[in-house]
Amino acid sequence: MDEAGSYNPNNGSNDSGHKTIEYVVKRNEAGRLVQNFLIARNHDEKKGSQLTRKDILNLFKNHMVYVNDRRAKDRKHVLAENDVVKIIVEDKIIRLRIAKNLGLKVVHFDTCGKRGGGSIVVAWKPTGTSLNDVKEYIVDLLYDQAFVTEDGGKDGQKLLLDEEFVPIYDLKTQMNGLALLAQGSAVIENLNRQIERSELKFEFRMLCHHAIELPDNKIASFKDIKPHNSRLIGKDNGFDNSIDTQIGSWLDCQNLTKDILNHITIKVEEITQSLASGKITTVTVSVRGTKKGQLVVKKILFELGYPAIGAQLYTVPLQRGSRKGLFIALIGIEFKDMDDKIVSIKEPEPKKFESARARESKFFQRKFDSIKQSISDNSNSNNNNTTLPTEMNENGHIINPLNEISFLNEVTYDPTTSLPAAYIVGTKDFCGHKFKVSKDTLIPRKCTEALVNASISHIERMLSVVVSSCKKKIRILDLGTGTGCILLSILKHDFKSLTKGVELTGVGIDISPEALNIAQTNIELHGLSNNCKLLKTSFTEVSNNKELLSLGPFDIVVCNPPYHSKSSLDKFSLIGNGRSASGILHEPLVALVADGNDDFSAYKDIRASLSSSSSISSSSSSSNNSIIYSASLESEITKKLEISQNNNNNNDNSTGVMASDGVLFLEIKKGTQDQVTRIFKGWNTITQLKDAYGYIRCLGFQKKPE
Repeated sequence: MDEAGSYNPNNGSNDSGHKTIEYVVKRNEAGRLVQNFLIARNHDEKKGSQLTRKDILNLFKNHMVYVNDRRAKDRKHVLAENDVVKIIVEDKIIRLRIAKNLGLKVVHFDTCGKRGGGSIVVAWKPTGTSLNDVKEYIVDLLYDQAFVTEDGGKDGQKLLLDEEFVPIYDLKTQMNGLALLAQGSAVIENLNRQIERSELKFEFRMLCHHAIELPDNKIASFKDIKPHNSRLIGKDNGFDNSIDTQIGSWLDCQNLTKDILNHITIKVEEITQSLASGKITTVTVSVRGTKKGQLVVKKILFELGYPAIGAQLYTVPLQRGSRKGLFIALIGIEFKDMDDKIVSIKEPEPKKFESARARESKFFQRKFDSIKQSISDNSNSNNNNTTLPTEMNENGHIINPLNEISFLNEVTYDPTTSLPAAYIVGTKDFCGHKFKVSKDTLIPRKCTEALVNASISHIERMLSVVVSSCKKKIRILDLGTGTGCILLSILKHDFKSLTKGVELTGVGIDISPEALNIAQTNIELHGLSNNCKLLKTSFTEVSNNKELLSLGPFDIVVCNPPYHSKSSLDKFSLIGNGRSASGILHEPLVALVADGNDDFSAYKDIRASLSSSSSISSSSSSSNNSIIYSASLESEITKKLEISQNNNNNNDNSTGVMASDGVLFLEIKKGTQDQVTRIFKGWNTITQLKDAYGYIRCLGFQKKPE
């Protein structure tokens, strides 16, 4: 720099503790005042070192602004395209701006001095910043916030400038919270000893899926929390042995003992409505005795069925929220200083917590308002007196709302109780027909319509044969009929080729008397009392039930069996892809969960039962009489026609559950066609039909001729 104010460029920091920053004026910036240019450039700066307006004005005051290597004497100097603007900034100013732009701030500082020869500092670390960021800029913040003066001390005490601050515990980058750092070996050792002795307390604020109910909002232990319904399949209520054992094993892997559970308490702060999760619970959890408090709490809440909201380990994101946010914050810590005085620090929860609660409540209210009227209209059309609860609590939240769409298996659920809306209204549409439903029946799903479509297509093919035969009846057996929606939808179909004298009849079986009562109501509702009969029996008893055998043999057997094991449904119903699946547990488990811990046990029972029954035609039982039907096998249809003409009323002379040429249509879980086909090894696979969503949902089988 010479007398005339010229400047010799020097990129980066120099020996005087200053840094040179250079800008080139773009075409769209030409004509701006140099002051406004610098303010705008720093406002648009993506890095964390943006200078404030005050910083820039001080640069002019201290003659640290140059245009084309000459000092800018006037803040209102007009710039031209390609002008080069340089500023000289103190390193500490840049470092401080980075720290503040990262959101770091010191909330407590203690120079232990003679008591410990070190310092303790507590800083607020926002999400997105690391503990390394805190370590890097903590001294700059101490100076800026006047915790220490330029000589390195306050109240006669000095920082140990030759020692770095050491974090006492880990605080993940994605987490908001209080970072505790110390310098000086005696101070660090004292704080670590307090953690080991369970004297240092951590206080976490968390948002969790579902409603955690505690009596009188008391401060409780985790053992006082009843596991969520999604975790209670085949279990007793409470912190049961299976959860206790699982958490105990996990603690062993973390080199922690189960005694840590005695040093954790939980308090419910607020429960709000959520469209994605039914309810969201805001909790404060206090932990002593470990530096891994956040991880331990996440794991326990996850196992209890109330996972924290997030996209990290042992958390579950909100369905409509960002998958990056973690709603856990370390808002409080309590420890003793070197004089054994208790220091208690508590910060407000991050603003995003309230924003998330408000957003979820708004989505819930919007959905409630939109669905309330449609359910009311549906109720009126059914001439029932369904009550629409609209009571609000003191926070303006609906206490007992009707509905929320979680779209789990196409069923609409109440977000508070997870009660399916079909149970509230009492009806459900299926295949264009309305059916009565109750808590004793599985709610009809659209994907199950594939089973009906397969049966109808097969009957159409049969009718093309029956036209020229003397066959009087086509018999259908529905295993596990529930509401009867599958069987009745088949019988209600308008078969154009159904000729006079050919009758479609059906039998539905179920082990639930309550479900059979609903099915009987639906039979009467649809005017099919003369075509349908219901029997109480199980899959394993069909081949031995004399009354059922007297009504056969059956040309078509249809079944939507339970195809979830207890363990698979347990995982499924915790929360999948951010969706609350707990509402499914209001449906009868006997219709969902197969016996044992085997997704395919029902298929095995059906195979065994149907295989043990006799299916002998009164006519020749040669292979020529067993036809494998497929939509593309027109020649087989012709062969069937010839056989039917020669074998008068042949199915009526067969014995056993299935007719000699009978077919079996099964609904399957998505992606299990290979496993189910292996179970029916030795049978011909005659169809694989996709549902409305493009997944193979129905398999058709026919026995191979003996």
